[in-house]
Amino acid sequence: MHLEQVLIEAATTQGIWVLLFVSLFLYTIKNNEKLVEKHPGILSFTLVHNPGASLGMGSNMTWLISLLAIVACVALAVLAIRTISMKWTVVFALAFAGALGNLIDRVMYAEGFLNGKVVDFLNYGWSVGNVADIFLMVAGVAAVVLLFVGEPFSQKDLDEQAAEQTKQTTGDQNA
Repeated sequence: MHLEQVLIEAATTQGIWVLLFVSLFLYTIKNNEKLVEKHPGILSFTLVHNPGASLGMGSNMTWLISLLAIVACVALAVLAIRTISMKWTVVFALAFAGALGNLIDRVMYAEGFLNGKVVDFLNYGWSVGNVADIFLMVAGVAAVVLLFVGEPFSQKDLDEQAAEQTKQTTGDQNA
């Protein structure tokens, strides 16, 4: 088995376990709110049905947020297929998982067409979020890091980097 196949299978297995754990956790919170106690200084759990985006913004435009999440999922899937970099693939997969997780909540808790709410339960003190939000944040930070270090996205980027290195090498030899 190739390393990429092993990584994909491991990520799939981990993803299933994370999904099962989060689902069980949310079920427990939703049905036993008395079990949720505050842990000062570490983390607290607060059940919130958020109709908006980050920090509740756009709560009167839930349908638009849902539509943007659908477009984002499609775009992220296309980008993940087109990249040659495993690092970029992981970043796009994390972002896709976060966007799809929140979209699933919006569909499951819909009061109308694409008019649902996201279940947030992780209270950081300044904001209440969920696991999908963590995935989105990690993906965003990782994307900035990959851009900063110049990780090639496509074969064209890789060829341009090779040409630049060749140009610098031949320039150094001529000097």
